[in-house]
Amino acid sequence: MTLIARIFCVILALCLPVMAMAHAQFNGSEPSPNALVPERPETVSLWFSEPVSPVAMRWISPDGESYPAEAEPGGKQVLVPPPPEVGDGSYMLAWRVVSLDGHPVGGILVISVGATSDLPTLSNISWPPLSAWALIAVKFALSVCLVLGIGGTVYSRFVAAHTSVDAVSLWALYLTFPAALFLVAAQGLDLLGLPLGAVFSGAPWVTGASTSIFRTAVIAAMAAVTALILIRVTPLSRHRVAGPGLALMAWALAATSYAVSGHTATAEPEWQAVLAMFTHGLATLFWLGALRPLLGVIRHGNDDLTELRRFSNFAIPLVGLLIVTGFFMASLHAGSGGFQALGMSGYGILLFIKLVSVIGLLLVATHNKLVLTPALSRGTPGAQDALRGSIHVEIVLALMIVAFASSFRLTPPPRTASQDPEARSVTVNQSDITAELRMTPGLVGPNEITVMVANADGSALTPLEITLGFSISENDIGPIVVDAALGENGWTTGPFILPQPGDWEVDLNLLVTDFDIVTLKTTATVDP
Repeated sequence: MTLIARIFCVILALCLPVMAMAHAQFNGSEPSPNALVPERPETVSLWFSEPVSPVAMRWISPDGESYPAEAEPGGKQVLVPPPPEVGDGSYMLAWRVVSLDGHPVGGILVISVGATSDLPTLSNISWPPLSAWALIAVKFALSVCLVLGIGGTVYSRFVAAHTSVDAVSLWALYLTFPAALFLVAAQGLDLLGLPLGAVFSGAPWVTGASTSIFRTAVIAAMAAVTALILIRVTPLSRHRVAGPGLALMAWALAATSYAVSGHTATAEPEWQAVLAMFTHGLATLFWLGALRPLLGVIRHGNDDLTELRRFSNFAIPLVGLLIVTGFFMASLHAGSGGFQALGMSGYGILLFIKLVSVIGLLLVATHNKLVLTPALSRGTPGAQDALRGSIHVEIVLALMIVAFASSFRLTPPPRTASQDPEARSVTVNQSDITAELRMTPGLVGPNEITVMVANADGSALTPLEITLGFSISENDIGPIVVDAALGENGWTTGPFILPQPGDWEVDLNLLVTDFDIVTLKTTATVDP
């Protein structure tokens, strides 16, 4: 087997375990949010669009005391023990889970037992925000180490055509190991919502190691090891085949580390998204990693422009791949809403800022190639200083791009929301029966209804039939009658059309026995 084939097999094996992941969305609960129940439920269920694992749960009682809760995972459902028995009032469940792509999802669920009461202020129970910023900072540090270390190694081997790297690239390779190590801990801190001081405990390390970010850390460390072997083992570095082969392997491993975790690694179609991110990583590492060595060439007054020309020969096709793969990944993250939905999302705004920085970098690089490099070759006075200053601008823009890319943790892409529309929940308590209606998506047009029913004491109730009627009496609309069928997730209806926005009157007809029909009435809001 050739060296290139072996490299391909390693990359494929490292990518395959993450190809079925997706970012989870909260889909509702039982009891429903803000429900008023007569007594403590036996359990509280949280529903998500994808399988999740609970990482932190706690109840906040009406008097403001906090009680930890040991949740039980169940695929798309998480079962939480009931709130503590401290009297009637409004309880808050602060929950935090991790989706398959390693991103945390958190929120607050309010349930009132017996009566409502004032809630504790959110500032008393909010998750420490520094954990998210710590994760972003460590991701940024690891990316800078890979760009300087691996990018510098690739430049020295294929552009400068020598086997050594300077002290900056060498130190970047060594610093890759602590950066990768602390990436695991920072992921754990973020998932658990712990303060930064908790990094000295075992919990964040164990939690971080159980997520896909662990693969990123391990593969990044493998890339650094491969590059250091190339640099430190002289017979290998000077070998005609092994030298370039190790450089290619370090380059491929570093690019793979970007592809095995995060939003893109879980997008559909899976193999295309992973391949696009891998290619994007290859181009990014080379282009950004070459800037500092190029600055050194200019600074030392080298009249031989061979390195600049050789760099351009590599950079032009790789920058083309960078643009194509970037556009492709943006289209994946846009989801069914297209680029309009992407532009209106927080993720899209962050992506736009990154894109502006990339465009600026492209413009500066184009000016360098078409104007300043020819001027330098002609010996134009001041061309050397101008080119050196221009490369400094490129380095600043490159650092901004890496910082923005590291910040995508702050917001999920629109495609994660379009995978499973948010459900609208309505709870009604009548005739000793509690029913929850979940309407998806709660907009004008096709809607689906899920109905969960129970006795007032929380015990199971299974009617023989359920029929729903929707109407707006003041406009003489309806009733639109639809039957629900009993399935694994409760009583559900097929898609039916609600043609007008507004408050719809809902009649929920339950055939409890062959001779007993109970009708529950409530109102559901449909948005345009």
